[in-house]
Amino acid sequence: MRHSLLRSALLLALGCSAALPAAASVVREWNETLLEAVRENAPRPTVVSRTLFMTSAAAYDAWAAFDARALAATPANRGLRRPSAEHTEANRRIAVSHAMFQLLLHAYPSERPRFEARMRALGLDPGFQSTDPATPAGLGNRVAQNVISARANDGSNAARNFADTANAVFPVPYAAVNAADPAAPNAPGGAQFDLNHWQPLRVPTGTVRDAQGQPVVDPTRPESYRDQTFLTPHWGSVRPFAIASAAALLPPAPPRHGSQEPYVDAMGQRSTSHEAFVRQVTEVLEISGALDDRTKVIAEFWADGPRSETPPGHWNQLAQGVSLRDGHDIGADVRLFLALNGALMDAGIATWNAKRVYDLVRPVSAIRHLFHGEQVRAWVGPNQGTGMILGQHWQPYQESTFVTPPFSEFTSGHSGFSAASAAVLEGMTGSPRFFDGVTRIDRDLDRDGQPDLIGEFRAQPGYLRFETGPAAPVVLRWPTFKDAADEAGFSRLYGGIHFQDGDLRGREIGEQVGAAVLQRVQALASGALPIGAGFTGVWMDPARDGEGLSLQIDAAGTVVVQWNTYDNERRQMWLVGSARANPDGSVTVPLISTSGARFGVAFNPADVRTQAFGSLSLRFTDCDRAEASYTPTVAGYGAGQLRLQRLFNPGGSRCGEL
Repeated sequence: MRHSLLRSALLLALGCSAALPAAASVVREWNETLLEAVRENAPRPTVVSRTLFMTSAAAYDAWAAFDARALAATPANRGLRRPSAEHTEANRRIAVSHAMFQLLLHAYPSERPRFEARMRALGLDPGFQSTDPATPAGLGNRVAQNVISARANDGSNAARNFADTANAVFPVPYAAVNAADPAAPNAPGGAQFDLNHWQPLRVPTGTVRDAQGQPVVDPTRPESYRDQTFLTPHWGSVRPFAIASAAALLPPAPPRHGSQEPYVDAMGQRSTSHEAFVRQVTEVLEISGALDDRTKVIAEFWADGPRSETPPGHWNQLAQGVSLRDGHDIGADVRLFLALNGALMDAGIATWNAKRVYDLVRPVSAIRHLFHGEQVRAWVGPNQGTGMILGQHWQPYQESTFVTPPFSEFTSGHSGFSAASAAVLEGMTGSPRFFDGVTRIDRDLDRDGQPDLIGEFRAQPGYLRFETGPAAPVVLRWPTFKDAADEAGFSRLYGGIHFQDGDLRGREIGEQVGAAVLQRVQALASGALPIGAGFTGVWMDPARDGEGLSLQIDAAGTVVVQWNTYDNERRQMWLVGSARANPDGSVTVPLISTSGARFGVAFNPADVRTQAFGSLSLRFTDCDRAEASYTPTVAGYGAGQLRLQRLFNPGGSRCGEL
């Protein structure tokens, strides 16, 4: 495959070597094997995003041990770097394969035959269990163990199959306000139904069908339905990869039914909160009444991906095409997928936090209640087109045995996942370009008889699953990654499962996540930890007795330095300054010295005199060590180096954890 010159700027910043042919990257092969397992198991987008991230982190960390500069994402894996003589593609291939194999076994033990077959196809022994890092296979196994241990208590409750749990963020387990039973008073149409809260749905299982063969609920036959429970409502408490916290990205509250408070929606339109709520519910209803083959194809394509790997898996499949197009070697792929899946996990954490905090109703419940007893124009059902129906019978354009995802509306996970992915893919390739009209991947997902063009999907007649169609081919094409992400977000309105602000606020979260992840991966790949609040504290160089640096760092990466040192006459001197950290994990702080005032009752700020002194550059190599260099501009003072160690951490902030 041809190489992409458009990604050169960022790849050079990351210290990448020249790309090898696409076939050289075993990472892409393992990623596809992982997606095969995802398709065969429960489609839980939050859990899938975590698994994708852990697998990508293991691959990256295994590769980093055979790179001269890169820093592992997992603290426990940062002491495993091998001698430079061992930095070969063959060793990287073995280590990465063993690391990903062990992670996949951990995540999907029932898929062992699939994973072992992949190992054997690569000429590797799936029974090799050593964790001795002196061999690349043992190192890969060790790396995987450390990643699994690092995530064992990350707030996901993995030990109990990710069940809801009380925690510091959400002290009380989730309980739905509304009922799934359509006959309950707190169901749509009932006097106690709360339009501002999510309703679990009673969903047909398919065991009972109507005269047209469509699944229906029979209240007398419990096997004909299942009641939804909120999927991973505790997910906002999961430890993220790059963002400071889910709470830091919490968007403004969504509109509320009955509230006369002023409201500014995500498009900037001003109204009361109630008016915005009704307007956005009505918009979804109107879209339903105007669906055509193209909008149905868009709704279905982005629902879970063309092969049902959930939205995070779908973006991994799209990234495989980018890897192939740009001729990635192992190093380029481990960086790409670490960034992509770190962004997907963090986007899931942040959007699910908003879902739990705001607990907003889904369109299906809102429309059935607001328009109960009214005739509305809408999609009637599979192969029935649009027509007039009672509001309480409205259904989104989804499978009858799915109806709507089992969690609240605001914000859209799809929109967050997609916007974060687009930001990462653009940042990692150095270009927004997706479709180029030339490059074909090695798969025929649209089943038109030829390899697919990257950035395009052709839906052939009969492609639709929810009903028969389309009648003629429908072509989806995305010139840029953002075009694809925006379509993915709006597809949820075509599908009848999100409102305007749920989509747009989800996109905003995703864009912020993408920026944070790109900075973190760039720093790790250059061999430095990204600078964050976790480095706040007191630092010292053991070789320089009586001196110390007090660092204060906020969530935005602003570094405030107070350096307690000595002047040329061995008198105490305080040097202070502040600066924003760079994306590569370094910071250069302009320093000033102060004189003229004395602290105490008689302190007069007007007596303070300042003088530019020079600069101090910092770079953190792990959570307890840093390298610093200083360059004075004042006569009589020379430049020098500091080897800093953490002396005190007052806040116990998270530093550099996976």
